[in-house]
Amino acid sequence: MKYNTFQVKRREVSVNERKAAAFRRKQQREAQALPLFSEQIREQQHSWDTELERRQAQDDLTVGRMRSFEAQMWRKARAMYFALPLELRGPCKAEWEAWRGPHNPFNLIYVVQKHNGVGAAREEKMAAERRASNARIAATVSAQPCLV
Repeated sequence: MKYNTFQVKRREVSVNERKAAAFRRKQQREAQALPLFSEQIREQQHSWDTELERRQAQDDLTVGRMRSFEAQMWRKARAMYFALPLELRGPCKAEWEAWRGPHNPFNLIYVVQKHNGVGAAREEKMAAERRASNARIAATVSAQPCLV
C-alpha cells in the first residue's frame, strides 16, 4: 500500500537574537511589574539557556505526540482495511492506489469507509439531520406570514 512517511522529524529549535531580546524584555517587564519585589522576581527567573532547553523539550514532546498519534491512526486504518471482506479489499486497494491526494491514514480511513458502509451510513445520518433541520425552518417560516 502507498503511504507518505511522517514529515516532521526532531529538529533544533531556531535561535536568533530577536528571540533572545524578546525573552530579555519579557523578564524585564515581569520585574518592573512589581517594583518593590523586583529583586525577588529576578532571583526566580531562569536564564536564556534554560529557556532554550525548555523550548527544545516542549518541541520534542510535541513532535513525539504527533508521530505517535499518526502511528495510532495508521494502525486503526490498517485494522479497518483488513476487516473488509476479501471481495471488497480489491476495489478498496485499487481506489487507494489511484488516490491522488496525500497517502496518510486519514485518507485511507475515508477510502475504507466508502467500501465498508460506514461512510454511506454517515451520509444518510447527515442527510436525515439536514431534512429535519429544513423541516423546522420551513415550519418556522410558514408560521410567520410576513416572511413568506
